[in-house]
Amino acid sequence: MKKSNIFLISLFSSVTLFIISGAIVSVARGKPEPNNNNFTISGPSYGYVLMSKTNYKLNAKAGEKFEFVVGLEKGEEKINLPFITQGDTLVLSPLPEELVSKVRYVEMKFPSKTMNFELKKAHIDIYNSSASSFNIKLDQSKMNIFSKEDHSLEYLNISVKNNSDFYSNTPLNHLKIEINNSSFKSYGSVKEVIGTANDTAKVYISQPGITDFKKDASSRVRFNYN
Repeated sequence: MKKSNIFLISLFSSVTLFIISGAIVSVARGKPEPNNNNFTISGPSYGYVLMSKTNYKLNAKAGEKFEFVVGLEKGEEKINLPFITQGDTLVLSPLPEELVSKVRYVEMKFPSKTMNFELKKAHIDIYNSSASSFNIKLDQSKMNIFSKEDHSLEYLNISVKNNSDFYSNTPLNHLKIEINNSSFKSYGSVKEVIGTANDTAKVYISQPGITDFKKDASSRVRFNYN
């Protein structure tokens, strides 16, 4: 037999053996086990959420009652989520630095149709909320609102300032916005827009209807009618 044929057979055998060995190792290891280390905190009702310098991202969504779900790294024990309620206001504080790496996520559930959020150096994402009205104040903060195609907001009243960012894919009936030195993007249709943009603000609004919008020379406002 020629040396070239011997080499090819040897190479093929080595590759086959490598593949079989890899498959055996993969089966032995199995799929990684899911991390189900989380716990739930029930809380009193509230209509106003205040977040100041929170060092974690908060995910919010509709729920049958007011509660938090906290996801932890594997093997970590329950922690005390730093928050208090003052009347109708929920105040969320930063986590102690030694706990930040132990927390995978913090999820907030609420059944309210009207909610108020005030963020200072904070971040919140809202998913598939059943709310119909939001009043929002962002200061050096970030907020995203993601909704299903069949959900719309009746009213959004929002103040965005100091390098904040807001994004939404949710259709709106009424939008009132005051924005300064920040970014606002709305990719859902808006029936009525009232607002002002100043100090290098950037605004994008998809399919606006009635508009009453003023801006200074340093700001950019784009209405997309496609």
